[in-house]
Amino acid sequence: QPVDLEDLQSQFEKNALSKIILRPQGADEQCGVQDPRITVDPKTQTYIVAYTAYGSKGKRCNATACGPTWQDCSQCCNSVKTKVAFSKTPQLESSWVRQNRTGDPGFDEKSTAILVRETPPHFQFTGTGTISSWESDDLLHWTKKEVAIAGRPGLFDPGYVEAGCPPQRLA
Repeated sequence: QPVDLEDLQSQFEKNALSKIILRPQGADEQCGVQDPRITVDPKTQTYIVAYTAYGSKGKRCNATACGPTWQDCSQCCNSVKTKVAFSKTPQLESSWVRQNRTGDPGFDEKSTAILVRETPPHFQFTGTGTISSWESDDLLHWTKKEVAIAGRPGLFDPGYVEAGCPPQRLA
């Protein structure tokens, strides 16, 4: 039986600009953001959203600086990094606080999912083509990189397997 789209749509509230909880901010997000992945620290009731940010390395760009296709300008959109923000009231845009992270080389890759555990270490999974796992005691400093899943040459996933939603602990 076909899906009744009107009935399905009536079950959900329409989206609106007023519902945006994070907007691109600063030169390192000026070319866009994607892949938001949210998790919660049950101990502190803090929500954590990891997302991919596209921007420039220190240079604020605009259409005048890069021409009509400024989003493709190699001097402007030359940075891809994981950003994180924390909030205890995630429905309020003003409550989200972006935090700087550090770690061993490569911790700051596209596509990040974070697993918060009751006690450290916490884990994050990052990357495209190869998914790496990382450890942290404070959710800001990431070390001990290990390959978790690698794309397989000659098969469907040689260069584009990536971290999915934040993992969930099972009973």
